[in-house]
Amino acid sequence: KRSSVGGFLDPDEILADSFSNLNSPFNAEGKLERSLSRAPSLVFLLFMAAGFGYLLWKSSGLQIAKGALLYNRSQENRFLIRPVFSPRGMIYDQKDRPLVENIPSWGLVFSKDRFSARSKDLTGLLKQLGGLLSVPQDYFFDLGFPEDYDIKKSPAKIFMPQNISLDDLVTIASKLDSLPGIEIIEGSRRVYKDPYALSHLLGFVGKVSQEDLQKKPFLKKELFMGKSGVEAEYDNQLRGTGGRRLVEIDARGHETRFKFIEEPKEGSSLKLTVDGEMQKLAYDLLKHYTGGNGGSVIALDPRDGSIKTLVSYPGFNSNEVGYNISKKEFEKVIRDPLKPLFNRAVAGEFPSGSIIKPFTAAAALQEKIIDPEKKIYDPGFIEIPNPYRSGESHIFKDWRPHGWINFYDAIALSANVYFYTIGGGYKEQEGLGIYKIKNYLQGRGVYTSKMQS
Repeated sequence: KRSSVGGFLDPDEILADSFSNLNSPFNAEGKLERSLSRAPSLVFLLFMAAGFGYLLWKSSGLQIAKGALLYNRSQENRFLIRPVFSPRGMIYDQKDRPLVENIPSWGLVFSKDRFSARSKDLTGLLKQLGGLLSVPQDYFFDLGFPEDYDIKKSPAKIFMPQNISLDDLVTIASKLDSLPGIEIIEGSRRVYKDPYALSHLLGFVGKVSQEDLQKKPFLKKELFMGKSGVEAEYDNQLRGTGGRRLVEIDARGHETRFKFIEEPKEGSSLKLTVDGEMQKLAYDLLKHYTGGNGGSVIALDPRDGSIKTLVSYPGFNSNEVGYNISKKEFEKVIRDPLKPLFNRAVAGEFPSGSIIKPFTAAAALQEKIIDPEKKIYDPGFIEIPNPYRSGESHIFKDWRPHGWINFYDAIALSANVYFYTIGGGYKEQEGLGIYKIKNYLQGRGVYTSKMQS
């Protein structure tokens, strides 16, 4: 702005004019400032005082009245006690070759309480987990998650398979903040050298169930136990003792430090009388020669009766059963007409075959039924008349005609007719009879003979 003489206005001229007109009631410049009235100031001060008073009351309550309680809670949130599962004992064959090994593995455990404290969206959690593990939703239902996603129906803890790859583990570990209720657990996984050949002999391990806990409450700290075979029979020795670890958690839920408050103890090892290579060979031979049927092989050391081979065919994959097998896959195994889970070697009932002949021969000599040098004619069959139907008879065949044979020939040639004769009696030759055969097969024949004499 320019002055009347053509130059620029000086700032002092403006201030001087304003000051000269401050007292004028008609000039607007005199009303640029006006003090607040007393009422608004009083309201503002009362509002500020009330705010500071509330903060002071709240802080005193948190720090004084509830200070100890909240401190203890913060410590509980900071430290967690995690179970540490001990590796199971090793199992060796007669030549000290390992039949099984333990490999490090990682898994997941879902905690219902920890999930409920942070979230209610079970659907979103399982959907995110399914994407990380590359599994369908049915996979989680098989583990025990409710199909309607109602968290109230979920078990308190659900353990997921311990076979997560390292790549998946790193991915999941980086996303634990967005996976409420999910924790990573570490342990060891049982791996059998020949899972099919050893499936019935060694059995398998599986998760401890509610039925198991009812029978053995001390298993509450354990994750796996022996379910069948040697694993179940010697579970107390193989299982060992689990430990506990105190873990420090930071504000983001990440584990920072830990220390053992109870060291885990590995289970005891076992050495069996079986031969691992013979076990596998027997299974392969059964698989090749059974023609699609089931079968079993048991080989004993005649010197001491120790078991060298015990095989049932078909077997099952003991590395999968109890760990990863889904409900559908398990049902497929159960519905298999050959019944892979059935241990034919110890639970099957089959005709004894020629293995009964040495027992019959020993019983005949003990009872003095026949002189070892006496010969019996074997035409390749024996014909027994039907005592209930006149004119009818039953034919029992030998595997080939042997002619005139004595006791030693019958043993060497495995002659059926000879043992039919001394077992049941035929024509003029006396036989043992069914009751004496039973007593001798049960180990009571010798004592019965002594008592009668």
